Amino acid sequence: MRFNITNIKEEQALAEAASCLFLDVWGVTRDYVDIRMPTSQVSPLLDLLPKKLQSSHFALISDLSRAVYDSLPKDSSSSHLLGPKGALDRVHNSLTVSDNLFFMRYHPLKTIMQWMQLLESIFPEHVNYMSIGQSSEGRDIPALRVGRPDIDGGGGRRKTMVITAGLHAREWISTTTANYVAWSLITEFNKDPVITKFLHHFDVVVIPALNPDGMEYSWQTDRLWRKSRQETSLRMCRGYDLDRSFGFGDSSAHRQSDPCSEDYGGEEPFEAVEAAAFAKWAREQTEKNNVQFVGMVDYHSYSQQVLFPYAYSCAVEPPNLENLEELAAGIAKTIRVSTGEAYSVSPACDAALMADMTKLASRSRINEGAGSVMDWFYHDMNAHFSYQIKLRDHGLYGFLLPDEEIIPTGREMFYVMNQDFNISQDEQRQTTTVTFAGELNRGDKAEPELTFLELPLKEGQLNNKMAGFYRSGYARADDTKGYAATTHM
Repeated sequence: MRFNITNIKEEQALAEAASCLFLDVWGVTRDYVDIRMPTSQVSPLLDLLPKKLQSSHFALISDLSRAVYDSLPKDSSSSHLLGPKGALDRVHNSLTVSDNLFFMRYHPLKTIMQWMQLLESIFPEHVNYMSIGQSSEGRDIPALRVGRPDIDGGGGRRKTMVITAGLHAREWISTTTANYVAWSLITEFNKDPVITKFLHHFDVVVIPALNPDGMEYSWQTDRLWRKSRQETSLRMCRGYDLDRSFGFGDSSAHRQSDPCSEDYGGEEPFEAVEAAAFAKWAREQTEKNNVQFVGMVDYHSYSQQVLFPYAYSCAVEPPNLENLEELAAGIAKTIRVSTGEAYSVSPACDAALMADMTKLASRSRINEGAGSVMDWFYHDMNAHFSYQIKLRDHGLYGFLLPDEEIIPTGREMFYVMNQDFNISQDEQRQTTTVTFAGELNRGDKAEPELTFLELPLKEGQLNNKMAGFYRSGYARADDTKGYAATTHM
């Protein structure tokens, strides 16, 4: 059921009513909130809402059981799409992004892992299959690392971008989209000059199923299962919301305490085994493997939104808010120009309504919640460009996006990645180039290198003490250090 909302009070009333009745909130935007509920719960919910909301709603998917049935694969065996390994080996040099039989339909976890392992065997020079840890039920959390670190002779820390997906089990399109982006990067390497240059200087780690237990359960038992499958303090209420399980923004005011809630992330940060495994892996990369994380993208569905930190509260702004907003707007523009699809842009905490921010500190927002992986990665891993992207559609199918939408959705995200990679030094313009080279002191010389983001130089962004270096929001105004790079004046 979709409720059209116009102000903060309506959103707050809806949030409180949905929480009271333990209803499943599907989608939240500035204009509407989608809630799944049995027919028997409609009247109790409406009784808790203001009069305007009691009439400002309609059935989005009237027969959900039938919609679920229609969305399920009719043939659970999909390994034949991988083809005989020997046959694929013989033609791998001619594979392109257009050869996407694998993306004609959704696939279960076992098939996805086999496909990922096959990619490593076919493209060993720039693909590495790995497990970043194990789930609560002992399944591997698979990942692909794409890049050519042996080519980069800089000797510095290996700059790395992370793509995560599948935190919520029922969001199959997020997992498939992450795999599509990985496939596109892998097969375009040594063909597309922009991608090739990028992968010489950066690694991209793709983690398509961070919640493998939940994904398996969504295939075998409950298509609309959201959380993990870990036991909680209430045996009858299993699972953690992995996007509420990370240790940032931890506050009782922003953390769901009922294990039966769809948003339950645990009593303490990192109670969810999968969240703890991901955090351990990320820390080890920076502490032991000389990795510098520069950005992350977390795919979800649905509602077509580009969201940036913070998710835990609208009362706190990230230090480099302007840069986050600018890149987010660029992402949305790239999608609109390339495919015609509209993606909205907003802070993650405020995806529901763009209202008077001064009035939000004490209010309960539907999208507010501590423990977001985006917030944690942005803050604790210093990935200064971290985003959550909610993929297609606008609610016609919701989490049951049909197979024919897989490739168009994947292409949208690949266009976004390709556009970001394509931003490079422009000798014809006066620009400042952000290279993520690390901390630079006054007088240091920054060597030119591949850029991740290029911004027009704006008046007032150069500090006298920086001696021509661009200052990121992470450096204090009186500091002589900052994440900086070469300027072309």
